[in-house]
Amino acid sequence: MSCRRRNLPLGEANPKELGDLEVPLYECTGKTYSIVEFVDKHKHLLNECEEALADENRGWLAQMSIPEDLRTCMTRSVEFASTKAHVLTAKRSGGRSAYCVDRKLKLKGCRPVLDGADYPIEILHFGDERIRYERIPFGTMKAESVVREILAYCFLKSNDLAVHSIPICVYEYSLGGDSFGCCLVSETKGEVRIEEFIEYPNCTVEDIVNAHASGHQVMAGCAIGSELSLRDIDIWWYVEQKSRFLSMMHFKGGFRGILNSNIGNDVVVNGENDEHQLYLCDFDTFRIVPIPDKPDMSFLRGFVLQCMVEVAKGSLSILEYVDFGADCTYLQIADALGEVYFKKSSLWHSYKRQFYIRAEQRRWDLDSVNEAFRVMGKTEAFASILCSCVLNSHYVSTLSAKRSTFYPHN
Repeated sequence: MSCRRRNLPLGEANPKELGDLEVPLYECTGKTYSIVEFVDKHKHLLNECEEALADENRGWLAQMSIPEDLRTCMTRSVEFASTKAHVLTAKRSGGRSAYCVDRKLKLKGCRPVLDGADYPIEILHFGDERIRYERIPFGTMKAESVVREILAYCFLKSNDLAVHSIPICVYEYSLGGDSFGCCLVSETKGEVRIEEFIEYPNCTVEDIVNAHASGHQVMAGCAIGSELSLRDIDIWWYVEQKSRFLSMMHFKGGFRGILNSNIGNDVVVNGENDEHQLYLCDFDTFRIVPIPDKPDMSFLRGFVLQCMVEVAKGSLSILEYVDFGADCTYLQIADALGEVYFKKSSLWHSYKRQFYIRAEQRRWDLDSVNEAFRVMGKTEAFASILCSCVLNSHYVSTLSAKRSTFYPHN
């Protein structure tokens, strides 16, 4: 996935000064697993076809060695440190991870915390039409999350899809002799996210709502109803590459899940010959669904919904405001926001073309596919995801009365 360079100021570090973003990494108590050891221990957490893929790739997973200086567990958390002296300095990467810029090493889940902090995660099981909400540990990764990251690596390699991260080893932290979460150490292509190049209008949510109420079509230099743009990146290159990746992955049965489909998990790096390359990262909720040769309507409904939830979640937001009123149903929300999204989203238009090409190649019944899309657009799950794509009264009602915020990408 590449395009000619257009003077995009890409560096390996975040454009912001590192300063207080630097974090020390300390040695700590725990066990270091090779990738194959960890998969062997935890592959029972996968479904049958996922475990089969892991077994198929076991041979070359076993050949992956751990560098000598990574064999001892490391952590960002000083309260878990074995000594006060740190062994490496890295860049803070989100709330729970660290990134060693010079070696392009990502330690995902390296911040165990003692206060039991967690955060919400949205889950849509295949065949369901309602999103479920659960909570997972804040500072570390669960064993299943780690093994799913490794599973995704096997899946991408097996299907000749671009790989952003190569797993190296896994740290399992311990406290008082008990397991205290895991950290996945990987080599990456880089950490420059697409979200850093989103062009936000110079306005707040309140400004957009007021513009809608007054009937203004232009505000703060942007057109009301337009999709957010990207600075110094050809948006059509971006959506074409992303939709191609997603459609190839989906038609092979691979799904990243809602949280990981956030546009913030799109990475751009400089490749060979000064070309940009697009990668998708973060696969800790990755799952594989077997794809039948002749899918029935039940499968198509589940498949199309899974696909579109990920596409919509990863789309650029649209500067439109939709007022539902107090007693609207999720069906009314889906209809109203869908009318905006399906007209304005560049990723959707690109993905739709890719989807139907692949459906035709598989000789799927297109009338049934069309019906599956119609039903998908009226589900509670899709309505919920659309609320993060198109500004609306339901979204605004969740904001604190004292909060003044810029319109988010998701």
